[in-house]
Amino acid sequence: MVSLRRLKRNFTLQNTIYLGLFAFCIFYIYKYVLELPFDTNSSDELSKNKEPIDSIIVKEEKRETEKIEYESEAKCGNKKPCVKGQYAFSLSSGGTKDKKTISPMCFNGVSTSQKVGRGMNVIIVDEKNGKIISEDIFDLWAENSDHFVQFLDGVKTGHVLVITTYDEASKLLSDHARDILRDDFGSKYIGELGYRGSWAFIGQKGVKHKGYYEKVTKRQNTQYWGDTVVLKGCAILPLSEATELAEVIEDEPAEGGNELKEKPEKSGGICGVEDCQPQTIAVHVQSSWVDGKTKNFPVICVEGKAYIYKDGGTGKAGRGLNVVVFNPDTKKVVTSTVFDTYESDTDDRSITALLNSVDENHFVIITTHDEATNKLSFDTMAAVRSLGSKHINSLGFRSSWAFIGQKMLQGNSPYELVGEVDDGGWGSKVEIHECIPVKMKKVETETDDVIGVSKKKIDFCKKYDGYGEFCKENLEVPLLPVALDDASLKSNLAYSTPIIIVSGPDLSDLQRTMDSVLKIPGLNNKMVVVVIEESFEESTSLVQLYNFRIEHVKTATTFAGMMHKTMRLTMSLNYFKNKNKFIMIEERIEVSPDLLRYYSQTLHLMDEDKSIFTVSAWNEFGFASTSSDPSLLYRTELFIGYVWVLQRPIWDKEIRDKEGPCCNRPTWQGWFLGDLMKGREVICPDVSRLTKRLQDGFYVDKHEIEAYHEDRIATKDANQEPTFAMKLVKAAYEEELKNLLHMSSPVDKGVLEMCITTGTTTLNMMNIGQDDDSKNVFSIFYEADSEGKALKKLCKCFHLYVHRDTTVRNIHNGIVRFTIDRNIYLLVGSTSEYFKLKPAEVSVFEANS
Repeated sequence: MVSLRRLKRNFTLQNTIYLGLFAFCIFYIYKYVLELPFDTNSSDELSKNKEPIDSIIVKEEKRETEKIEYESEAKCGNKKPCVKGQYAFSLSSGGTKDKKTISPMCFNGVSTSQKVGRGMNVIIVDEKNGKIISEDIFDLWAENSDHFVQFLDGVKTGHVLVITTYDEASKLLSDHARDILRDDFGSKYIGELGYRGSWAFIGQKGVKHKGYYEKVTKRQNTQYWGDTVVLKGCAILPLSEATELAEVIEDEPAEGGNELKEKPEKSGGICGVEDCQPQTIAVHVQSSWVDGKTKNFPVICVEGKAYIYKDGGTGKAGRGLNVVVFNPDTKKVVTSTVFDTYESDTDDRSITALLNSVDENHFVIITTHDEATNKLSFDTMAAVRSLGSKHINSLGFRSSWAFIGQKMLQGNSPYELVGEVDDGGWGSKVEIHECIPVKMKKVETETDDVIGVSKKKIDFCKKYDGYGEFCKENLEVPLLPVALDDASLKSNLAYSTPIIIVSGPDLSDLQRTMDSVLKIPGLNNKMVVVVIEESFEESTSLVQLYNFRIEHVKTATTFAGMMHKTMRLTMSLNYFKNKNKFIMIEERIEVSPDLLRYYSQTLHLMDEDKSIFTVSAWNEFGFASTSSDPSLLYRTELFIGYVWVLQRPIWDKEIRDKEGPCCNRPTWQGWFLGDLMKGREVICPDVSRLTKRLQDGFYVDKHEIEAYHEDRIATKDANQEPTFAMKLVKAAYEEELKNLLHMSSPVDKGVLEMCITTGTTTLNMMNIGQDDDSKNVFSIFYEADSEGKALKKLCKCFHLYVHRDTTVRNIHNGIVRFTIDRNIYLLVGSTSEYFKLKPAEVSVFEANS
């Protein structure tokens, strides 16, 4: 007989089993049928989870993809319906005589009711339901931006702003309005919208986003309007940092005009799997390439996983530089992103900042898609070179390139390939599929890619005409700087002073200017900036041949306007923000090879003597007959342009916002006249350090300009430099003039009268015996009448230039100074304080002589 105690024990055991089975069933139903969290403390456990939040999101996204639901139909002209919860949109922007070809804006399946109008066409969308709240048009050709700014300020935080332009929308678009669009709504490209350009944009007030919903095109010289911009797709609200276009933009030609279709890469199987040894990383990097009419996207895989690829509408790959930064120690990707270095200055600055910030041991993997060099700056190329690239400077328009680098290399990477550009103008496919050591080993080769740089020049000359000797001789000789042959000058201020080259409309002239600058011994390419109007393939490719920095400004109607824009740009350059002096080189200038030696002896004068406004490399009277001593310097009351020094303090305090009144003429006609000079003077050489090329054809003041530039000379020896520069400090210079006058030989009045009659003046006429090495000083005292007749007669005698036949320039304190055969001549007027040094027996030259 079973005891009661045993019976109770068996009953308890059975109940425990039944209860356990019941609890398991409850857990199974919750977890796997209802998919509910079983643990009531799951939020606490989630906070303790050490798995990166990014990977958690990715897992959740993968789970969600199995349950994606689409709208029943495509809206706004899109070919595919959007995912439920997203908003279809279609934007068309541009300029045309037939407004019907510019479609109205469409958002969430609803098209705007208003007709397209000149300027900014704007709608506001409710971010909660995607409904259009309001429609407006702001004609920024005829009206200023005040109403537009008020409108933007009045948009509620969170509301969505949708804009397309028609015809012209930039003329009266203020900087303040651009700032609001950029800072409050997230525009990346509003700063690039120029005259009759096209712009389409979706932004959201107070919400940060990456600007995927935006595109701008610029009007080319041959166009009346910029190319039409078309944006189609599905928008996700809010426009968060992670938001990308949910649908690839359709039916648009690739940049450059070739009608190509882009072929997505399939993520599955594109990486391959390398059987790599320990302490190595499997990397597969492949550039884009064109196969017939199909443009293939690039690929970057690390350890068998694709980070740059395209699979239909998914994946990440795009025009420009596609970049992956990988930590080989943790075997994790730090970042993977795309920088549009074809179109965006902002993207170029962003990639520079990224590359400069990566850790020394991180892999940086880069490849190209479509065109990547148009906005590729000097700073970005320098950052890539620091990672071990040898070929970055040899990349040309639409070159294909694949690269793996590492900062700790301190030399050239063995993992770099550049593809040949085919007859169709596209780079061929290049591919690296390797097991990369955790610590790469550099290859022992020359730092400069001489062959690549030379080939870049050859390819340029095959593509473009009009460059004369540049494209006929020495094509294989690379465009590299000349070494400094005087070690004592390495630390001199002149060799670290920025040089700003202002480009005119003629690119062959720009090429000659850059060629002359490159021949200056000791030149630092990093210090040279070429400023050009707008951004064109040819001009960009030309500047890249010289490895100079390049900056763009909006088109100006006059060269004086171009100078205004250049000065403002120069002062805003972040990489020169600590520089206070800038050597400005104007259009159609060829500088002498001793230019920096000249400035090595003169730049410091502006710091030591505040009565010096600038130092110019041009002499107003630098003719072959009246300038002969390269070691000699003058002071003059005239501002002399062409090549001169712009000082930041003077710009900030005196010139900013006054460019119109001071500087609306060519510099050779005189700038900064009147009050802006404030009694300050300009240092100039006796022999100019530049030559000026004249414009071909017919133009305003041609006769006068030709007379001004005829028979000029400049130094040609790279080792020339001025001496006794300290004598140019104001007090010392005045004392020097007194000494020269005391030792001078007055020119006989009869000799001057003969000169006026015959137009010739020689030392033999003055009956002065001398040997070839001696220097003589001659003085001429004249009556300074109100119309300057006497001085103008003397200038005619000595073949000195008289501006517009009325004004004699290049005067200091009433003295005109020049040299003939290294002999110094001083013309002293009766109003000068030095006239009192005239010997009593010396007669005065008068206008009626």
